[in-house]
Amino acid sequence: MKRGDAAGFNAVDQVESAADAAFHEALDNGAGAEEAFEAATVAAEEAAAEAGIPPEEVQARTEAAKEAFDQALEEGKDPEECFDDSERCRRL
Repeated sequence: MKRGDAAGFNAVDQVESAADAAFHEALDNGAGAEEAFEAATVAAEEAAAEAGIPPEEVQARTEAAKEAFDQALEEGKDPEECFDDSERCRRL
């Protein structure tokens, strides 16, 4: 599902919003960066399933996001920057 698709745009926004809220909630509750990313991933996958996004697409986006997140961590970025990098990959 590409971001430009009218119906898909709303679904992608819902997924991103769920992931963002879960990530920040986890950080606010004292979670580390990796734990917060996992919470965001679970929320994104649930929102994607509810939106009808195909599981194989969700899996591919999740893998790309995780790679970007891990790379940003290795580069010494803060959790917020890591999450932003991962979200850019999840949108592709």
